[in-house]
Amino acid sequence: MRKAGTGMVIRRKTLLTVIVAIAIILAGILAVARLQAYRRQVIDSRTRAAEEEALRAQAEKMFPPVSTADPAASGSQGGAGTPAVNSAGGFFARTRLSRDRARSQEMDLLRQILDDQGTDDATRSKASQRWLELTTQISQEASIEGLLLAKGFPEAVVMLDGGGAVVVVQAATLDKIQVAQVADIVYRIAGVAPEKVSVINRP
Repeated sequence: MRKAGTGMVIRRKTLLTVIVAIAIILAGILAVARLQAYRRQVIDSRTRAAEEEALRAQAEKMFPPVSTADPAASGSQGGAGTPAVNSAGGFFARTRLSRDRARSQEMDLLRQILDDQGTDDATRSKASQRWLELTTQISQEASIEGLLLAKGFPEAVVMLDGGGAVVVVQAATLDKIQVAQVADIVYRIAGVAPEKVSVINRP
């Protein structure tokens, strides 16, 4: 009887030791998992920051700021109807003006190519195709901006280019739902995939 009792005690101690070892192993696994999750979170945050910086650089490239030294950009010298340089509305107005001016210059060049009797058929075909693309983009940009205004954004400016889109909206911040709404509007109007739509806020 003593031997049986001693064996039971040993088995209990062994079982307790196994349970403690399992608990320690599980705690270690949990700690490692938490550490990996934290590392992924840090990496994701850095990746998002880099992506946002790249989007802002892309927007600055596609929407170059107008110099404040330009009298036409200054509300104090341009008359009552000219937006102030530092106002949010002034930024969007100047950006649209810069975009429309570039569009107009390209269309003038295309018109000259199409009107030139010496233009060969291949060049004329390419110019005609680009003219159609440009007029379609202009119409789509205006439609998207109108829908964004209807969604509650005070100001918005859109640039469609090369199968992608950059959208700048007037907002202090943007949450994921708002970004998704903007991307959805661009997709429905211009067929640009959401992952190719860069949405940037400007207060």
